[in-house]
Amino acid sequence: MDASTYGVHEFDHGIARLLQHQADAQFPFLAANIVETATGAPPAWVEPSKVFTIKNTKVGVIGAASRDAPASPGRTTDGLTFLPAFKP
Repeated sequence: MDASTYGVHEFDHGIARLLQHQADAQFPFLAANIVETATGAPPAWVEPSKVFTIKNTKVGVIGAASRDAPASPGRTTDGLTFLPAFKP
């Protein structure tokens, strides 16, 4: 796997555990739609996008996290805003 994004269950056990899981991964977690509520900027631990080189071709990947993450009970998403991934 070259990259992943944040789904609903990444936030089940808090940000500290999510960061440990992310540190153990051999790939980046990407999400252009997670921002800090106070600043509107991505948290330092969220990478919005990444460019990969595949067979001498550059490919840009933009992550989009599940907007359902903060709506589920028990999720630790205080201080984060999940923006719409796509505008209609």
